Amino acid sequence: MDVRVEDAAIFATSPFHRLVPVQAGYRSAPILEAFNWSYTLEQVEWGRWYLIVFRSMRRDDVDSVLLGHHDDLAFAEALASGGLLRYYKGAMDRQRRCLSLCVWDRRSSARVATRLREHRAAARLTHHFYLSYDIERYVLRKRKGQPEAEVEWAGGYSHPPLPAAD
Repeated sequence: MDVRVEDAAIFATSPFHRLVPVQAGYRSAPILEAFNWSYTLEQVEWGRWYLIVFRSMRRDDVDSVLLGHHDDLAFAEALASGGLLRYYKGAMDRQRRCLSLCVWDRRSSARVATRLREHRAAARLTHHFYLSYDIERYVLRKRKGQPEAEVEWAGGYSHPPLPAAD
């Protein structure tokens, strides 16, 4: 599996500190198949959370220092806003694909964070960092008496690659 040390929790609270990818192709796999949700939530009787997945393909000429700087500022601001339970930042693979995700206590907490200054500043620069990206939003649930987690699509969008210039 090509999950490296850089593929790590930047921040995690229990039980989400246990969440890790379970396959090398996790960056493009359906989210329930990509991570160890059953193991992560096995000691949780029931619960409901909000999940945001960011799948991207980085540009060849990306300024990794600048990207990291904006990511760090947005993360610190989100953490301070409350409700963030897990931030997973995956490393780029050989095809320049990445996957990051946030698990929130509820949708309203995520909405507050996405409206903050540093998140908006980072979002304005996405075309400088990525050839393409997808935002996926889900309600993550574990029902009482059920061993498996489930997700319900809660919206999202794609920013496909721009056509090549002639």
